[in-house]
Amino acid sequence: MKLQTSGVLGTSYAIAKLAPKRVALVKLNSSEEYVRVFKKSVDGNGNIISNKESYWFMRKKDIMKSDGSILSPSEIKNNFVLPEAPTHYTKIQPPSNTQVYRGVAKEQVQQGWGNGGGMQFEFNQQPQSGWFVGEFGL
Repeated sequence: MKLQTSGVLGTSYAIAKLAPKRVALVKLNSSEEYVRVFKKSVDGNGNIISNKESYWFMRKKDIMKSDGSILSPSEIKNNFVLPEAPTHYTKIQPPSNTQVYRGVAKEQVQQGWGNGGGMQFEFNQQPQSGWFVGEFGL
């Protein structure tokens, strides 16, 4: 999905993870691939715990190495300032022209989350279950 910039925003609580003044409201179209990384685990009762369907995501090419392989979970955690290393990813396929916030993940080293620098996106509306397609191990 290719990005079309429609304006620059300041920061808000919803996008506090993004670096200030480097956030834009953009529309997506179908020429770029997007993914969401997440941690999948099993609780003590055998129930699967997953946050596969949520607001934050990134371009697939931003979790890929130049040789076509996927970055390690710790590299992804560091680049996108995640609280835990992901174990899986899902493809994101929202409708064309869906508006999202786009910005660069801000460093959160003191919290142990990472150095940041990865381009990330946040839906500014409730994402639909049908937008999350497949589940792939990292």
